[in-house]
Amino acid sequence: MDAVTWETFHDCLLQGRLQACHAFLDGVHAVESGTPRYWAGRANTHYRASEFTQALDLCLKIGNDSPGYINHRYLLTDACAQLGMAELGRAELTRMVGRASLHPGIEAQIFAEGWAPLGLDKEILALEPGNSCGDLNHHVRIMVAAQSQMRLHGIASGLSAYHESYCTPAAWNCMYPQFDTGNYWNGQKALPRVLKLESRGGIGDQLQWVRYAAILACAGVHVELNDWNPEVLQLLPADRDEFAPLLAQQGYHLGHSDEPMWSDPFTLFSALFPDFGYAARSRYVSSLPACQETELLNQIRASAAGKPCVGLFWSANESPTTFGGRSLKLQQLHELFAMQDVHWVIFQRGYQRERWLDDSRSRDTEHFTMLPLTLSFSSSIALTGGLDALVSIDSGLLHGAAAMGTPAILLANHAAEWRWEKHPDTTPWYPEMFIARAPFLGGWEEAAGIARDALRRQFRQPSNTGLPLAPGP
Repeated sequence: MDAVTWETFHDCLLQGRLQACHAFLDGVHAVESGTPRYWAGRANTHYRASEFTQALDLCLKIGNDSPGYINHRYLLTDACAQLGMAELGRAELTRMVGRASLHPGIEAQIFAEGWAPLGLDKEILALEPGNSCGDLNHHVRIMVAAQSQMRLHGIASGLSAYHESYCTPAAWNCMYPQFDTGNYWNGQKALPRVLKLESRGGIGDQLQWVRYAAILACAGVHVELNDWNPEVLQLLPADRDEFAPLLAQQGYHLGHSDEPMWSDPFTLFSALFPDFGYAARSRYVSSLPACQETELLNQIRASAAGKPCVGLFWSANESPTTFGGRSLKLQQLHELFAMQDVHWVIFQRGYQRERWLDDSRSRDTEHFTMLPLTLSFSSSIALTGGLDALVSIDSGLLHGAAAMGTPAILLANHAAEWRWEKHPDTTPWYPEMFIARAPFLGGWEEAAGIARDALRRQFRQPSNTGLPLAPGP
C-alpha cells in the first residue's frame, strides 16, 4: 500500500484504510494539530468508521477553535442526523455560517443543504428566495427547496420547480457546462428515434428512474443505456398496449429527425412523472443467469438448511458522499440478528465489512453468509433476485433488488430522502417494498425492530411470497 498523504487522504478514507489515515494524522500531529484541516481529517476518519459521536465532538471543536472554517459543515449535520441531534446541528451550522462572512445566497444554500438530512423542511422553505450568488447558487437553492416540498407534500407538489432547476438546458449549462445541450431531451413531445441515457447521480438513481425509459420504448424510441451492464441486468419492456395509447393521448410522438438525442435518469423522472406518475411495476429489471450467482445461491441455501435467506446491507459510509445519516452501526442491528429462524446474507462493503469480520457472529455459518469481495455490484443485485428478502438502507442495492421484484425492507431514518415522501411504511415506487422508518431522527434500533416485525409477518405467510410486509388491520 502507498503511503497516505494529504493528496491521497480522501481516497484512502473511501477505500476503508482508516487505520492508515489515523497513522498519517498521528505522523503530522506535531506540525498540523493547530490547523482545522487536521481536525477535519480526524473527524472524517471517525465518521467513516461510524464513530459519529467522536466525529461530532471534533466538528464542534473546529467550530470553537477555528471560527470561519466551514469545510466540515456537512460532516457535522450528517453526524447529527445519524445521532438524532437536529437542534444541535441547526444551531452549530447557524453559528458557523454567521462567523464566515458569506454572501446571503451562499448562506441560504448552506443552510438548505445542511438542514435537509435533519428533516428541517419547513425551515428550508422559509428561507429568503432572493439574493442569489450567481446562476449555480440559484439553481441549487431552488432544487433543494423543491426536494423539501416533495418530501413534505408529495412528489407532484415540488416537481415543476425541481425540473426547472435541475433538468433543463439552462440547468445543465450551469451545473455541467461540458455537456452540449443542443440534443438534450427534457420532455419534448416530439420524441427522438434514438435516446442515449447518460449516467447522472448514483446507481440507485439510475435503477429507479430507468422505468421511464421502458415507457418511451412503447412509442418506438430506441433507448441506449450507457454505463449499464447488459451481461447481468436487463430492462424489461413495459406493456405496449397500456402505454402506447397513453403516450399518444399526452401528445408524445416520434419526431422526423434521425439524429440521436441524450437525456439522463433524473430528467426522465421529472419530465414524465406528470403524465405517468410513479409508473410502478412489481418487476421491471431482470438478471441473466450467471454461474457465479447460481453457485453462490446453492451454497447459501445449503447453509440455511431451509431457513429463509435475507440479504442485509446497513452502511454506505464508503460512499464518496456523506451518507452516515442514512447508515446504521453494527450494534444497532441486534433486533435483526436475534432472529434465529433467518439466514442472513451479508452484502456489506468497506470498513463496516471489516468490523463485521471481527465480530464472532461472522463465523456462525449456520446463520450468516459473508459474500466475497470479488462479487461485482451488478452480480450482487442479481443475487438478491434469488433471496427471500433484502433489508437495506437507501442504496443502489436496495433499488436494484426492488426493481427486480425482490421483497425489500428499507431501513430509513425519520427524515428519509425526499423520494420516499412522508409515506409511513410503503411507497408507490415499489409495490414489494416496506419502509422501516425510524419513529424519530436517529431512532435506528427502533427502525431495526420495525424491520424485524415486518420479516416475521412476511415469513408467517404459507406462500412466502413476500406479502404482507405491512401490518394487517
